[in-house]
Amino acid sequence: MAENSFSIQEATEALLKALDERSRDVVTRRYGLSSGTEETLESIGREYGITRERVRQIQSQAKKALLERDELLREVAMCLEGIFAKHGGLLAEQHAVKLAEDDFSRHDTTPAHVVFYLDVLNPYRFVSRDTHFDPHWLHPEGASQHGRAIVEAAQEVLKAAGHPMSEEELITGIRQQAGDLVADVPTEHVIAHLLASKTVD
Repeated sequence: MAENSFSIQEATEALLKALDERSRDVVTRRYGLSSGTEETLESIGREYGITRERVRQIQSQAKKALLERDELLREVAMCLEGIFAKHGGLLAEQHAVKLAEDDFSRHDTTPAHVVFYLDVLNPYRFVSRDTHFDPHWLHPEGASQHGRAIVEAAQEVLKAAGHPMSEEELITGIRQQAGDLVADVPTEHVIAHLLASKTVD
């Protein structure tokens, strides 16, 4: 869907113009949109002479204001929705960033920009604790119901093999191990869940 004319950085700059100067600065620094490094609530609060809780409130209010700018969010939202739908609704952050960079085909698509949009847009949710998966982004409406079955089958296959396997061999083994449960699950879903897994390297 992406065209070389689209710039996520230009889209973000246009979006942030909806905010007052302080809110724009807080958002830019919290997500590292300019520097690439996220700043803490405390460090921003010290500079403005306000509490970390007040900085958090400013960030939260800014996110609500940005969500109202649907016309500026639409293209990025459609891209991310397509990526998550194609890959089973659950993506490790690094995987999501790589897929977004490929989709937009532009050098200005940075990890900070992707995380910013995932955090602002509904219905994405960052899951920091999970039994089977490392911290990841989840699209609850599009999430595959077979993620844990995929990971558990992969563990059994690798344990039985006793040695590293190629991606193709592992996926074949997972389908055999899990049977009908994952028979029709797209390969992209399987790979995304394996990349987010705590236990499968």
